[in-house]
Amino acid sequence: GKKETIILTTRSSQLSRARRPGNMMVKLGIKKNAKKGLAQLTKVMDAGFYRRDLIDEVTKKYQKIRTSFKQKKIIRKPRTHRK
Repeated sequence: GKKETIILTTRSSQLSRARRPGNMMVKLGIKKNAKKGLAQLTKVMDAGFYRRDLIDEVTKKYQKIRTSFKQKKIIRKPRTHRK
């Protein structure tokens, strides 16, 4: 099936990349495991001093994206034989 990924897009911290519009944004893949993914987000945002004011919003968005990947289970009713 189709691959489902979570991607965090941030601005590059290098000034040389800031001048090139094509390379200005950096895409980073985030893990889908909740514990590892949230740790990865806090490492990038908090420890990396990147938009620490948005950490709460980013974690909420991450949870929403994770729940959107879950598919509803199909409940099949047992068939009854006609006589």
